[in-house]
Amino acid sequence: MYARLQDLLQWRMSLFLTGRHGDLAQEYLYPFPIYTGGRQQVVRSAADMEATFGRLHKMATARDIARIETWVVAIELPRGGRFRVWVAHRDFGKDGESLGSGQIVHYCRMTDAGIKTEMSDYPQCQSDWLSTEPRRALA
Repeated sequence: MYARLQDLLQWRMSLFLTGRHGDLAQEYLYPFPIYTGGRQQVVRSAADMEATFGRLHKMATARDIARIETWVVAIELPRGGRFRVWVAHRDFGKDGESLGSGQIVHYCRMTDAGIKTEMSDYPQCQSDWLSTEPRRALA
C-alpha cells in the first residue's frame, strides 16, 4: 500500500503543479474539512476546491516553486475502509534550491473510485491560503 499511496500523492502533486485543478478536486470527498494551524475551514464542493487550488497555485508561483516532492511517512492500518496517511513535503525552486517543507495528515477512505481524501490537517501551516474569509478557531 505504501508504494500505491506514494505514487498517488506524487500524481496529485503533478496535477496541482500543471494547473489541472479541476481533475485534482475530484480526488476529494465533500464537504471537505481542512485544518490549518488549529483552525478549520470546510470546502463545500469540487468547484470551491478547484478555486482553492487556483489560489494556492498562484501563491506557489509567486514563491517560484517549480517542484514539490512528497513522501509517505506513516500509514495507519485501515479500519472500515478509512485510514490516515502522514505525508511530508519539500518545495524546490527552478534552480533546485529548497524553499521550504511541511507535514500533512490526510484522512482517507477507500471507495469504488479508489482512494479519496475526506479531510486534511496541516498542523504547522499558519497561512491564509484557503480563503480570504474569516476562519473560526477550534475550542
